[in-house]
Amino acid sequence: MREDINNIKNEIVTMATSKSNINDIWLVFKTSLEKSVNLNIPHKQARTKDSPPWISRDLKRLIRKRDRLYKKKKKSHDKKDSEKYKTIKRQVQQGLRRSYWKYVESIVTPPEDNIIENRGFNIDATSRLIPTSRASRTTRTGCFQVPLFRTDIRKMSFYPKSIREWNALPLSTTTAPSLECFKARLTK
Repeated sequence: MREDINNIKNEIVTMATSKSNINDIWLVFKTSLEKSVNLNIPHKQARTKDSPPWISRDLKRLIRKRDRLYKKKKKSHDKKDSEKYKTIKRQVQQGLRRSYWKYVESIVTPPEDNIIENRGFNIDATSRLIPTSRASRTTRTGCFQVPLFRTDIRKMSFYPKSIREWNALPLSTTTAPSLECFKARLTK
């Protein structure tokens, strides 16, 4: 491999010194590199996945159980076996449909950028901004409302404290156009 790379390098240098066309140099580089890679680097065909990505381990277990019960039902012709098979078949079908649509939904829906995650409950940040119609001397635009919590546990959580600290900052700091400017205004 190193010999091939050195040969490619020497060939490109000689072409560059003889003032060859840049497209010719690129073509020589590309073809000789591909040839070297195909000769020296082992490769094999990648297998396709055996199952769709929405089928979990639990669903695979249920599918195997359903198949075993189907074979048992066919051999025994017993009512109990056919009832077990039908219930497991229904569970598999519901699980497959649920996981498929959850998978499709995770692909289609964009991630929610405005959600602030805080100790297990999500808060939409845009709903907490004080509207400009209510802005006054004490509550300027760009401030956040401190949510009112019924329980004392959430009252002292991170979210209300950070809102109070943000609202206590000077207006020039909170309206900084960039992060560097924000940091510089904080240190003043």
